[in-house]
Amino acid sequence: MDWWDPSHPISGTSPFLEQLSSKTTAFMEKCPLRWVVYSAYELLAPSGNCSELRELNLIDNKLEGKIPEELGSLSKLTALGLGSNNLTGKIPASLGNLSSLSRLSIRKNNLEGSILEELGRTSIDYIQLGFNSLKGTIPSSLYNLSNMRHFLFGANQLEGSLSFTGLVPPNLGRLQNLRAINIAMNQLGSSIGDDLSFIDSLVNCTRLQKMIFSHNFLKGPLVSTIANFSTQISRIGLGVNQIHGTIPSGIENLVNLTYLDLVMNHLTGSIPLNIGKLYKMQALGLLGNKLSGGIPSSISNLTLLFNLDLSRNNLVGDVPSCLSSLVLLQLGGNAFTGALPLEVGHLVNLVELDVSNNKLSGVLPNALGNCLEMRDLRLGGNVFEGEVPTWLQNLRGLEYLDLSCNKFSSRIPMPMRKTTKNNTSSAQSSNEQFLRISFVELHKATEGFSESNKIGVGNYGSVYKGILDQDGIAIAVKVFNLPRRGASKSFMSECKALRKILHRNLVKVLSACSSLDFQGNDFKALVFELMSKGNLEKWFILFILQYGVSGHVSTDGDMYSYGILLLEMFTGKRPTDSEFQDGHTLHNYVKMSLPERVMEVIDQHLLLKSDENGKLIRECIIAVLEIGIICSMESPKDRMKICEATNELHSIKNLLLMEVGP
Repeated sequence: MDWWDPSHPISGTSPFLEQLSSKTTAFMEKCPLRWVVYSAYELLAPSGNCSELRELNLIDNKLEGKIPEELGSLSKLTALGLGSNNLTGKIPASLGNLSSLSRLSIRKNNLEGSILEELGRTSIDYIQLGFNSLKGTIPSSLYNLSNMRHFLFGANQLEGSLSFTGLVPPNLGRLQNLRAINIAMNQLGSSIGDDLSFIDSLVNCTRLQKMIFSHNFLKGPLVSTIANFSTQISRIGLGVNQIHGTIPSGIENLVNLTYLDLVMNHLTGSIPLNIGKLYKMQALGLLGNKLSGGIPSSISNLTLLFNLDLSRNNLVGDVPSCLSSLVLLQLGGNAFTGALPLEVGHLVNLVELDVSNNKLSGVLPNALGNCLEMRDLRLGGNVFEGEVPTWLQNLRGLEYLDLSCNKFSSRIPMPMRKTTKNNTSSAQSSNEQFLRISFVELHKATEGFSESNKIGVGNYGSVYKGILDQDGIAIAVKVFNLPRRGASKSFMSECKALRKILHRNLVKVLSACSSLDFQGNDFKALVFELMSKGNLEKWFILFILQYGVSGHVSTDGDMYSYGILLLEMFTGKRPTDSEFQDGHTLHNYVKMSLPERVMEVIDQHLLLKSDENGKLIRECIIAVLEIGIICSMESPKDRMKICEATNELHSIKNLLLMEVGP
């Protein structure tokens, strides 16, 4: 449901105004109650007779400043909407005086501090506080609001660390009217290992439809009582936690379930045999667990399923042949055997197919050429044989193709060589996943690429912060200024370079977007995970150095990463640390210390307490650091080859083993 009911009209400009809804600055400028000063977009204390005001909706404007304490004097206020603005400061305690307040939305601001116990004195049944920088624990008083229907606190992490901590209270079952609870992307959890016991009480919430606790630190077994939820439940999100145990077999009783996210946990056992009874399932995510066994044949009953991600488990057997509606099929990183079924070619809406890093064999079915919507096809790391099929040329929208590490007997068709990976090319990790993001999604996430969301300007474009609507992911979007000469070439060079970068200290790349804007103009952007500190242009400098001035992607770039990694391991420092600015780099920092001051830059945790063999160890450390320096030279032609580097390192290792012992 929408937080604000548009069926209620604005009731005029009476001094006894009962509802005020402002969606444009023009209205705010003319507002006789003077809630907003147009020139500064600042939310001020009420002036005038507002004692009868029932609803105040200022969502999605450009309000700045703090939330006025005087709002607490509007004793008859039932709904307060201040979300999607630029408000700062803390949530005022005076809001606790609004005993009639039932709806509160302050999401997507820059609020700090904690949530006050005083809010428990209201009549809130719908509360949205997500996408702020709030910290601490969620007050117990809020869990006692028996009329609570929507409890939405997810992603308080726009520019800081994740915030809400502690255990999820075990008495959530008191909230008999609860429809949705979302506290994703926080720090909920403990070291006890029984963090999911709250599910036992949620079973009593018979009207519950959505339960989202993904991206926390919840630790413990997946309790079997999750299968006892009311059949009203439609979405369960517990992905990216530390949950172990098995998926309860009774989960097939949740017949209205459309979305089940259990990715990136430690689940074992098999996929329930009767999972095919979840006829309304649309998205099933079990990526990154330790599941074993095969895919149940009953999964063919899920005719509405469009997203199936079983990647990076220990699954075996055949790839299922009866899947009719999939758009995304991700099975990479398992141990599936046999041939790719002919029926895969019937998935005419398939956009992404990943069966990489399995044990599949045989010839690729020609029917796969019918999947004309295919944009991402990952077949690497199997035992496919025969000729590379010519129908690949029919997949005009294909953006990524991985055929590496197979036994194909022919080359890739000429028109495709520039955008594909063949058997002889260096293998990119098949587990690397990129989001599919459209111009419309980026436009919405950044509020129309607004100036208030701009966080930087570079030579070829601007960088904006934003929040992806569906996933709640905080992003940074580099939009290229294509009319500028060289911008389009820069986009292509950076795309190539970033696809090759797997370094843990570099900014995480989420996607690239090449599309048209609302005026039909070309639009190109790179999408990164939003970083809490720093300027993205500093990161791009690393990319330029790594791949040379030309931006050409090659093994020379890989050697740069290798060299920097060696320097990191032995110094305990990162090339992105604050001390490396204004031309001062990790490479130069180490280079200037050799050989006399080597023990000053080395990570002290690596050193032995005993002085025995100290001189030998020092010489070996110097030798390793010299390899790191040569591998990370600015000019690619000056870098050491990988075979030379590994030979040198093996020699150093053997010397240590002979003199010091294992």
